[in-house]
Formats: sequence, C-alpha cells, structure tokens
Amino acid sequence: MQSDRRNFIRIIASAGAGLVGAPLLTACAAQSSGGGQPEAQGALDGGNVSDLALSDPRTLAEPVVVIRDDGGVYAMTTICTHAQCDMSHSGSISAAGLHCSCHGSSFDLQGNATQGPARTPLAHYAVDIDAGGEITVQAGEVVPADRRVDVASV
Repeated sequence: MQSDRRNFIRIIASAGAGLVGAPLLTACAAQSSGGGQPEAQGALDGGNVSDLALSDPRTLAEPVVVIRDDGGVYAMTTICTHAQCDMSHSGSISAAGLHCSCHGSSFDLQGNATQGPARTPLAHYAVDIDAGGEITVQAGEVVPADRRVDVASV
C-alpha cells in the first residue's frame, strides 16, 4: 500500500514539474532557435536630420537605429543576428557601437560583427530625407551597408 502511495506521489510530482517546466523550455527554445524579436517593417519616422549628430546613433521606437557619418545618413536594425535579441532593450547602443547583452555579441557602427557569437552583419534599411530634413526609414527595404543619403543638399 505504501508503495502505491509513493508511485502515485511520483506521478503527480512528475506531471506538476512538466506543467511548470514546459513554458520555460518553450521560451528557451524560441530564443535559441531565432524566435526572438521580429525585424521592423514599413515607413518609420526617424526625426529631423538637423537633430542627428555625427556618430551619435538615434534609436527609434521600432528596432531600428539611425546614424549620421561623414557619408550621410543610414539606418540599420538593432536585432542581433545571433539570437534576435533587440539590443535597444537588451544591450547598449552608443558611439562605440552596438552590444547585445543576451549572449555578448558586439557590432561596430557600420553593423559589422566585431565580437561573437554573432557572425553576420546587421541589416541596413533604405532612408529618405525630405526637403525639410525629415528622415523616413523604409524598414522593409534592405539595402547595401555602404548606402548613405547625402545631407549636404538638405
């Protein structure tokens, strides 16, 4: 009889552990399989170019950063290419570059991976600047990393 009770308690304990552990395992699997943050889409307001200092990244509400360098203005994702963590929430973005605190990856301001585990560079997005200097990031349109919008004419 005591053996039956022990078996019953083991079965209940195992089932309870499964109920508690399943959501945790699902979350871990989603993060490690690239199920992190989605990339931005659509037209995003990037502010005015007059407020964008050289090499001082501006993080948008969406997972996008807008940067101005000597060549002009460009935009790229803040989603780490390793496990899709959003570095604007789980990391840091500064003139020194982008750092992902999820697993330690780092990127320079051009989006190149400088420290792993990430090996793939960050995606760059098309940028439009109107006559008044208003920046619009076309987040669904991936462009080459060297594309800049010249601000001399704005």
